[in-house]
Amino acid sequence: MEIEDSEDLHVPFIAKDWIQAGKLYNVSTIPLYVILEKNKCMAMPNNFCINPHFPPPIIPITQFVAWKLPRLSSEITAIQAMSWFSKDEPNSDTSILWTRAVPSRDFIKNIEEAAGQAWLDGAKSITDLRYNDGTDRLPLWTISFWRKITTTHELQTMWERSISWLQREKSPNSGAAMELLTSLPWNATLTYGRGTMHSSLLSRFLGTAWLTDEHVDMMMEELDADKSSRVNRTQIATLSFANEIKNYNKGKLSDAQRKKTLLYRYEQEVHEHRLDQLAFPIHVNQNHWIAGLLNFRERTVSFGK
Repeated sequence: MEIEDSEDLHVPFIAKDWIQAGKLYNVSTIPLYVILEKNKCMAMPNNFCINPHFPPPIIPITQFVAWKLPRLSSEITAIQAMSWFSKDEPNSDTSILWTRAVPSRDFIKNIEEAAGQAWLDGAKSITDLRYNDGTDRLPLWTISFWRKITTTHELQTMWERSISWLQREKSPNSGAAMELLTSLPWNATLTYGRGTMHSSLLSRFLGTAWLTDEHVDMMMEELDADKSSRVNRTQIATLSFANEIKNYNKGKLSDAQRKKTLLYRYEQEVHEHRLDQLAFPIHVNQNHWIAGLLNFRERTVSFGK
């Protein structure tokens, strides 16, 4: 369901109606404008996002893997996540975040899940109970900072594994690939997915890691961009095509919504004789990819490895 159909985004958020009003934070029932207000409170401010301690997305991969970040804690945090929230205003210097270990991924997930209810209950700050006897009061967006650092560490690890794989393989193209890593930005915006994908995704192509839907879509877009694939008016679809077919009967679309779908676009191209064949990837049993082909002229469906 589209946002504009599910919620009036112009509804004003009135704090007294929600904060400390005995409300429960249930994402399936709470109005979208309330969720957006909570997300705004949890988002890192722009002036902190451009902090020079964060690795710029345009620096080369080889420089990125050497970038020093706050360390990740392996400590198991037994204290309940809700105990980390306080109704006090933030009063601590946020620069201390760069000097402290980031909580484990599991704990960050727990505190993220608790954040919505804590916010409704009147929480205004985070109490890091690991330091200074819990007297510090950090802004709620500290959770977003921890998540960003954890994600960046994971991307560093992915690129480190890719570099190690290249060095072990020693294929004829390994040298050229290694040279490219000294200039290729580690997280720059790519043209794939209408500019929604980033170069950090490329790390999985260098190694044996499982590819994601985004990687398959990148390959499909690259194949479709090849003019030789246009023979006999053939197009190569991304995973959106298979997903729309899978979900077609799950919810009735209005005529306006239907005309925005990929299926409608292909339907029009077939009727206008601009599309004869459509090739697309199929994910079988959640562990195997095969190719599918619709031939609209011959009215056949083919598939194979």
